[in-house]
Amino acid sequence: MKILNKRLLVFAAACLISMNVNAAEISTVTYDMGKIKVSGTAAKESDIKLVITDAGSAVNDINGILAIKEFKSGENGSFIAEVSISEDLKGVNSPENIILSIKEKGTAKAVKPLVYAYKSEINTFVSNVHTSESLKLIFDGAAENEENEKRIKRIMTVMGFSMNQFEQLSETAQGKMLEIYDSNIDLQSCSGSEMVKEFNSMLGLGFINDDNPYGYSLLKAEFSGVEYANITDMERKAYIDSFIYEKLYENYESFYTAYRKANVLYEVNTALSSNLEGIMADYETDLEISANTSYTQFKGFNNYKKGTAIDIIVKDLTTSRIYSSADFVKILEKAVETALKNDIPSDRGPGSSSGGSSGGGKNTVVKTDAPKVEKNQAATFSDFSSNHWAYSAVMNLSEKSVINGYEDGSFRPENSVTRAEFIKMIVTATGGIEKSAQCDFSDVSENDWFYEAVATGYKNKLITGSDGTFRPFDTITRQEAATIIYRRLLGMNVQPEAIRDAHIFNDESLIADYAKNAIDALYKNGIINGVSDSEFKPLEGCTRAQSAMLIYSAFCK
Repeated sequence: MKILNKRLLVFAAACLISMNVNAAEISTVTYDMGKIKVSGTAAKESDIKLVITDAGSAVNDINGILAIKEFKSGENGSFIAEVSISEDLKGVNSPENIILSIKEKGTAKAVKPLVYAYKSEINTFVSNVHTSESLKLIFDGAAENEENEKRIKRIMTVMGFSMNQFEQLSETAQGKMLEIYDSNIDLQSCSGSEMVKEFNSMLGLGFINDDNPYGYSLLKAEFSGVEYANITDMERKAYIDSFIYEKLYENYESFYTAYRKANVLYEVNTALSSNLEGIMADYETDLEISANTSYTQFKGFNNYKKGTAIDIIVKDLTTSRIYSSADFVKILEKAVETALKNDIPSDRGPGSSSGGSSGGGKNTVVKTDAPKVEKNQAATFSDFSSNHWAYSAVMNLSEKSVINGYEDGSFRPENSVTRAEFIKMIVTATGGIEKSAQCDFSDVSENDWFYEAVATGYKNKLITGSDGTFRPFDTITRQEAATIIYRRLLGMNVQPEAIRDAHIFNDESLIADYAKNAIDALYKNGIINGVSDSEFKPLEGCTRAQSAMLIYSAFCK
């Protein structure tokens, strides 16, 4: 297919444009089944004459005029004109020897050489193309003869085939495109115009199947209203390319489906704990989870279990990217299974701060993203006023950068606190992070934002974990918080002084053995209280406001 690997020579020479500033200028010339469309510029609303002549005719030979059209340019001087040479070119030396002239009244003319094809040539070409194989044979036959090659290119160009683009494809991609082209159109019965239109539209798939990003532009690939060419996230582009390339697309539908899937999976791969649930809801059909049993269970979870599952999914996604819905389903099913197992609180033996997960109280929303705002923003919390019962504690800890607000300027006092967040508050309030500290919990990585805080707590025996895990994303319970605070006080050689008598709560039996001494000592010192006179609720999660008050009462008063 030698002809397919050479550049198409459509025009024989460059434009010869008058230097007169008001002279008409030719911008583009395109072909469509023998029709010639010319665009350009001139003075606004000026009279223009378009003439096509045989280059071999005498200047004043009226018989040499093949087509003529008169019109006016627009208000801004631009124009588009279309002409047809209605009959075969009689007596013309060569269809490649035709001149297009554009003349604005009172100025010199702009001239551009053209190529043309006889109607008989076009008709013969169309009648000979029955299948993609016959089209290949035409190309191959033309490649054996330079003049024949030139003739075929001329005919196809005048018909409107985008041959310049086609020849940019590799030979393998050209052959595959012709096969797909044949399967998408009935070449035996279609018209020449239909043949050209389908061929040109197939070029996008040709480039995509050739792993060439130019195909995205031809196919106008977009997601959420943003075309591929306008994507500024280079990581997203690279992911899309790796997903799309090296696959064969037989039709437009298969490509557009794959392009959407690539973008949806990228959204999932880069999701945060705060937005993953929304992404799953928006794209459950694309992710093929709408009828999945685990997803149905997930949607029925309370906030605590949802948070647990989401944290597991996000952690798995940061470890390894997914490239299919099946990959995501596996991660989802694993996360839901784990969340179900971790739902029942379990008491731990003495010496452990993993005294179980939240008991399902009202403060059980799992927050896994560490708040990120600048220091000393206590006075600007948008949702926290001076009449709040924990105001003084929060202000004090905020000024010391022990506790911070969120990026939107809020404090969210009723949000729950995770075990990772609480241990970071404690170590920050009582001596700071020890960067050399280490820990070997199986669910804590050196890449986690809380690693140094957890390692510091582990080194100072504030936490010991259970079964080799720390469970950083579990909500900190009231009995766990009390135990950690008490251990920290003892580690600082501070024995809380009793200022009131001990108190027996009605739910005393729910307090784990490892937490009883801590709760008793902190209660008698006034550091901690029950949620009422009768109940302590040891398994209830701590809110941000409660955590701030505990830490402030124990270490900052």
